[in-house]
Amino acid sequence: MLDMEISDLVQLMTDQQHQLLQLTVKQEQEVTNDVTLLVVAICALNKWTMKDIVAFYDISEGECFRKLAQLNQLKIIELLPHNQIKLRVAANFSWRENGPIQTFFQEKLGPEILSGRFSRDDECLVVLNGMLSPQSNAEFQRKLKRLAWEFDLLNNDDAPLPLQERGGVTVVMALRGWQYGLLHPLREAPG
Repeated sequence: MLDMEISDLVQLMTDQQHQLLQLTVKQEQEVTNDVTLLVVAICALNKWTMKDIVAFYDISEGECFRKLAQLNQLKIIELLPHNQIKLRVAANFSWRENGPIQTFFQEKLGPEILSGRFSRDDECLVVLNGMLSPQSNAEFQRKLKRLAWEFDLLNNDDAPLPLQERGGVTVVMALRGWQYGLLHPLREAPG
C-alpha cells in the first residue's frame, strides 16, 4: 500500500509539472475566435461537467463534445472516457497579460460588468483613490494577487457543489496610476 501511495504522489508531481501556467497567444486567439468555444472553456476551467454545460446553455451534446475535443487538442483540458474533463492548467493559471482573452474581456464584457448600480446583496463595487509610493503600490499589488489566489481557492472548494448551488461571478481587480480626464484642464501647466 505504501508503494502505491508513493507512486500516486510521484504521478501527482509529474502531472503538476506538465500543467499550463498560461496559454500561448495562438491558443488564446483560437478560443476567442469562437464564442461557444470560449463559453465551454470557461465552464471547463470552472470545473463544470459536460452535463452541466449542456443543461445550462443552449449547446447540444454533440456541439459540446466537439468543443471539448477542440480544447483537448489545444491541450487546455484532457478529455477522458465518459466525457470527463481533466484540467491541464495549474492552480495559478492566468490569462496572458494584454493577450487575446484579456483584450476580449476588456472590450466586450468590461462595460457590461461595470454597468448598473451594484445594489444586490451578491454584488460589490469598491473604487479607491489615493497616492501611493512605489513601495506601497508594489505591496498593494502583492495583496491583490493574494486575494485572487484566495478567490481561486474558494472557487475550487465550491466546484464539487451542484451547479444550482453556485452562481457565476466576475471579479475585476485593477490598479493603475492615472488622473481623471475631466481634471486635466484644472492641472497646473508645467514650468
